[in-house]
Amino acid sequence: MKYCEKCGKQLNDDAVFCEGCGVRVAEPITEIIKENSSVNIDNTISLVENSYVKYPVKNLLLMCIIAIVSIVLIIVFAPNRSTFELDGVTYEYGWYGVDLSVIAINPQNDDLSINNIPVSIDGIPIEIINCDASNGMTSTVESIVLPNSTILYVHSFSNCKNLKSVELSANEISGYVFSDCTSLKEVKLYGDVGMEGLKECSSLEKITIIGGDWVYIPSDCFKSFYSLKSITIEANDIDISEGAFKYCTALENVTLQANGSISFPKECFYSCSSLKTMTFYSYASIFENAFENCSSLEKLIFKDGCTVFEYAFKGCNVLKKFSVPNDMEEMEIKYLMRDIIVGSKLFSNVSADLYWELAFLE
Repeated sequence: MKYCEKCGKQLNDDAVFCEGCGVRVAEPITEIIKENSSVNIDNTISLVENSYVKYPVKNLLLMCIIAIVSIVLIIVFAPNRSTFELDGVTYEYGWYGVDLSVIAINPQNDDLSINNIPVSIDGIPIEIINCDASNGMTSTVESIVLPNSTILYVHSFSNCKNLKSVELSANEISGYVFSDCTSLKEVKLYGDVGMEGLKECSSLEKITIIGGDWVYIPSDCFKSFYSLKSITIEANDIDISEGAFKYCTALENVTLQANGSISFPKECFYSCSSLKTMTFYSYASIFENAFENCSSLEKLIFKDGCTVFEYAFKGCNVLKKFSVPNDMEEMEIKYLMRDIIVGSKLFSNVSADLYWELAFLE
């Protein structure tokens, strides 16, 4: 055990700050890393600098070799994993590539959440979040709330079996960051996102993605997610692949807003039997069978023009209500109705006279 030099409080040997007065009782992590490393970082850098000053051209090759060897030695001999506690969160630090980084890992505080990870510690940026079982600790985290973070990389929350909700801002979210998060119900993300990271989170109920330049939803990404009720995406560009939400039978609310046009490919919302209203916020291309067998779909709202392909709404037998822009021409409206009603064989939804009028539009 050790004691705080300022207030005298008894502390754990691995304490970084005094719990009584808050003063730092351990060396900055940069100094700890230097002490634990077999390589003297400062001396190595000094050696390289001196070589350059004395022999600027003649020994340029030697200087380059020394620099490369120094970096390799630092990476090899720096401690693989060193940890410390700060504000209820466990961190590990070390050399990752050629950058010194801090990884925020499993929190040990009582509320089982991560909501207090700073931007940097001792001037070293926190570039990676890693909260999975691979670090040798038992992950108990249930909630992650970091909406204004400047963290560069989200490495992994995989195998966080207790994780239920995430609100996160990051510049990069890797592909399978949430794999095997079997209890995850709600996700709110800010930035560019590839949705394949959520493919194994089958308990999801709500997905919200705001403010990115690009959001990609791969083929069959949320296929048979029977708990998914709501999805909201607002981005400059939204790329949906075939079958993305196929058989999401609980899906009720869909908001997809992009600055440009959006394509709804084949079977992307096939058999979403709880969907009652679908709003197309920008110009849409709705391909074959995109909304086939959405048996509760009653109303379509178009904020802009639209291209509808054959059988796009096949099996939508209660579809009877349509809303179009006020400035849409009458003939354009008739062509749209023909493509939806006649093209999807929804004969029971219109009178015989209207059906024949729509069917034989030139």
